[in-house]
Amino acid sequence: GTSLPGAAELLRLVSQYCQIERAALLQIDQNGQADGTVPVHLGAQFDIDMADPLVGYACERRRLAHIALDEERALSGSRYLVVAPLTDMRGDMRALLVVDGMPFFALHDETLQMLNLLLGYYADGLSASELAAPIRTAHPDCPPEFAFELARMWRVRVESGVASALVTLDFPVAAPEDDLALPISRIQRSLDVVWRVRSDAGSQLITLMPLAGSAAVEGYLARIDAWLGQHRSGGLEASGVGSRISLIDTIEPLTLLERLLKGRHGR
Repeated sequence: GTSLPGAAELLRLVSQYCQIERAALLQIDQNGQADGTVPVHLGAQFDIDMADPLVGYACERRRLAHIALDEERALSGSRYLVVAPLTDMRGDMRALLVVDGMPFFALHDETLQMLNLLLGYYADGLSASELAAPIRTAHPDCPPEFAFELARMWRVRVESGVASALVTLDFPVAAPEDDLALPISRIQRSLDVVWRVRSDAGSQLITLMPLAGSAAVEGYLARIDAWLGQHRSGGLEASGVGSRISLIDTIEPLTLLERLLKGRHGR
């Protein structure tokens, strides 16, 4: 269905990494009921019985269930091997993965952990535009992926206590061809997301570093300092580039962004 974008790609990944041969992704409502959308299948199509005991168990517990672990469900006659609800970042059930065919030897912890990881990654993406909306409404120029990742990392902080970091670089006013923000925006970890903010006061580069501690932040600033030393007359200070470090910790994202964007104006 259109409400499960990328479902076929998810099933392809599930097949590749978890040795699943036959499965279906079914859109469900918050109560674990099918909403009438046609399921997306991997391999030969099969019927999904919402009254199946393993389906009921997985939806009731809101977690992955499989016959090797949940033996009482197998004894009560489930026809499936694995059933896993996909829960979005608000905690709402959005879809159900039902596995009808995979090698029994693949039903072990590592495979199931990988399956949970893939499903969680996909489910997070279902909430992307919704989660990014408040930030994008306040700051229409903010890239969607930056807004989403900022909202996502705030959720991680609230739920697990793990902080992330924002590094803000304030660049002096320069001609477009001398704008350092663009080349420096490429000096980042693969996880990082950047937002280049342009204004009459000069460019800002805000780098969101998910799950980054002080060592990662210091390493990032050291790489920028070294790049400037190599390609310009000196490092951050000599180039007139100001740097500020903020943790995604106690201040909610919108307030934090307001402070960062106003920071170069003396706040």
